[in-house]
Amino acid sequence: STLQKCEEHKFQYPEIRVHQSNWESSLILSWIYQIILSELVQVPTTVGLKSKDTYKSSFYSETNEFQYSPEEYPYDALDRANRVAGYINGDWQNGDEDYEQKLLDGEVVERPDCSSTDKACVDVLPEVWFGQAKEFVPLIGSDII
Repeated sequence: STLQKCEEHKFQYPEIRVHQSNWESSLILSWIYQIILSELVQVPTTVGLKSKDTYKSSFYSETNEFQYSPEEYPYDALDRANRVAGYINGDWQNGDEDYEQKLLDGEVVERPDCSSTDKACVDVLPEVWFGQAKEFVPLIGSDII
């Protein structure tokens, strides 16, 4: 079964994918992000590691179960999210350089997002524990995070 949209989003914003990790508090935080982003901010938001998993992991899933991710901290999936969108080394490398202005002018512009790949791809890790500092901090300086 597939999820049905309650209403169309008013803004032309690419999907944001939130990773739910493999523990309860991270899953619940991912659902909170999904509700706030999709309902209040009107940004299309999914939960999961791969496109094929998002319908099961979503807060809005018809099965309404705790679907944990097979990975705790998929840093490579964060990097992939940047690359899919064309954001590499702190600069847009792909797509339309006038993207933001076209959006302001009301033009329809597509920006690739995680839904365009079947590989692990996430934009947000809602919870990262202190024990991950050795892996996490260098990613901040490398523009992955």
